[in-house]
Amino acid sequence: MQKNGIIFGKFYPLHTGHVNFIQIASGYVENLYVVVCTDDDRDKKLYEESKMKKMPTVKDRIRFVEKTFKHQKNIKIIHLAEDGIPFYPNGWKLWSERVQEALLKNKIKVDVIFTNETQDVENYKNNF
Repeated sequence: MQKNGIIFGKFYPLHTGHVNFIQIASGYVENLYVVVCTDDDRDKKLYEESKMKKMPTVKDRIRFVEKTFKHQKNIKIIHLAEDGIPFYPNGWKLWSERVQEALLKNKIKVDVIFTNETQDVENYKNNF
């Protein structure tokens, strides 16, 4: 079993697909870090294009994920502000540098990255 795994997502909103993926991934590692990624401009646009009645704040989104997994002690939630980074898929270098800073700040060494986006595997390999 790997020690530390990580999953990235906007979780805007958190849905059953996310929950299932996180649950499965948490069974493969001692610690799973779920990174809630936010960007004020992108998130506002997502809200405006959605049918949501109220725009969830960053705190709301983090709290949704925390409450969903509150009984699973091996799942830890981290916030990553992506403001100022070019939108996906153009900002890989800057984004990966910001991720590395957050991991260093939180003293986390990642052994495995979980993703459902197969097109991102090469970028993860090249940037981590």
